[in-house]
Amino acid sequence: MKFSGPSAAYAFAGVRTGRHNKEVLLEIGYTEEQISGFEETGLFK
Repeated sequence: MKFSGPSAAYAFAGVRTGRHNKEVLLEIGYTEEQISGFEETGLFK
């Protein structure tokens, strides 16, 4: 299949990976203290 015309240009690729880690972890039952511990150990890097 061949398409004619210019290729699409993307100005925005979406949110940064891991952007919503804290919100998701809170929703599934992790505490603020547990999440802080994850951040301190570098789990989200």
